[in-house]
Amino acid sequence: MDIHTRLEELDFLRAVMIVLMVSFHLVWIGDSYPQAKTVVYTFHMPVFLIISGFLTNTYKPARTFLRRMLWLAVPYAVMESGYIVMASLLPIREHIDALTPAVFADRLLLHPLGPYWFLHTLMLSSTTLYFSMRLPRISTASRFIAAGLALALCARLGICSLAMPLYFLAGA
Repeated sequence: MDIHTRLEELDFLRAVMIVLMVSFHLVWIGDSYPQAKTVVYTFHMPVFLIISGFLTNTYKPARTFLRRMLWLAVPYAVMESGYIVMASLLPIREHIDALTPAVFADRLLLHPLGPYWFLHTLMLSSTTLYFSMRLPRISTASRFIAAGLALALCARLGICSLAMPLYFLAGA
């Protein structure tokens, strides 16, 4: 199979995971069907990250890869910025009492709030894997171990969870 062949089954599976994610993030559905929400939450994001890792092309030229990351970073920055500002104004679970430039930067770059953590994790995992695959004179397995260790360090620093980037690496 050619590397550029599209797998329609993966597209369908991703579409199902997106529908589940959107559906169960709606308060009415999540509150009306808490058992179903619990079940869906056990697999929908891991499956999405496994597929994302599987589809990540680490052979792209750096310029192409970085352009792809920019395509994720811009919507992430816009949406997460809005969420941060609203979290400082509205009485939500993740309320920010004092929004300062330092708090804003921390939430945007290191500790995202709300639903946009996924894009943050996807960019972090993709970038870590991409540059790990460029480490010279070591085996592919060692490159994956290096990526895993780097992501474990990020988790230890509280920048991401440990499980989600590992699902991404499992897919890769």
